[in-house]
Amino acid sequence: MEYKYKAVWLHFEKSKRLLLNPIGLAEDPRWGIEAVPPVIELKLPCEKEALIKAIQETFDNCYKLDGKSSPKLGPAENYVGLKSEKKFIQIFDKRLILRLTSDKKYSLMIFKGVSIGRGYYSDPETIIFGDNIDYDYLLNLIQ
Repeated sequence: MEYKYKAVWLHFEKSKRLLLNPIGLAEDPRWGIEAVPPVIELKLPCEKEALIKAIQETFDNCYKLDGKSSPKLGPAENYVGLKSEKKFIQIFDKRLILRLTSDKKYSLMIFKGVSIGRGYYSDPETIIFGDNIDYDYLLNLIQ
């Protein structure tokens, strides 16, 4: 089965840690494409080479596994041991989604955490990288 894009979810605590999560298929077909294990963690600040390696490894893990995620609690929340999406968003106040489309173009969506009610991420700002990921931009954004 071929997919139109691959994506990596990046959650980060500024200057502390970064969680990278590949996209895969959820076990429940109603939820379709979801974040799946494994989660990769980088301590911040990190070297550019470590970020490149972690992103490439996470892209390689896209669609390799049938997802164990659910709509209520994903792998990143399980990884840090939080049962509440609101608490997760308070700690990891930004979510980045790095996408690779079928025409080999990269884009980055930047979501900011808002802790109203259960907590949620805001409407994203989108940056188009084109043929190559701007790792320097990513590194400056997360550190």
